[in-house]
Amino acid sequence: MTKKNDQNLTAEEKELDALLTKEFLIKNRPTEEELQAERQRLSTFTVQKPHKKMISLRVLENDIAKIKAKAEIIGIPYQSYIVSHIHQLAQT
Repeated sequence: MTKKNDQNLTAEEKELDALLTKEFLIKNRPTEEELQAERQRLSTFTVQKPHKKMISLRVLENDIAKIKAKAEIIGIPYQSYIVSHIHQLAQT
């Protein structure tokens, strides 16, 4: 793996770059049994996402325009902006 900016690499990065050759990767490829064992181990780590419920609201067009403008200033989608405020309201 040769990089154009080889002179910008640290000694450790150059050593790692030298190790990551095609032959090295093929030679050190895990066996199917090792892969299966790792998949089994990783399957025990599940992330529970909070359940979300879709709702429908009738909101004044003026209010939506103002909300969109505020969300744009912050740099997030307006739906995320609304959800964050609903979440804050629910926590108080």
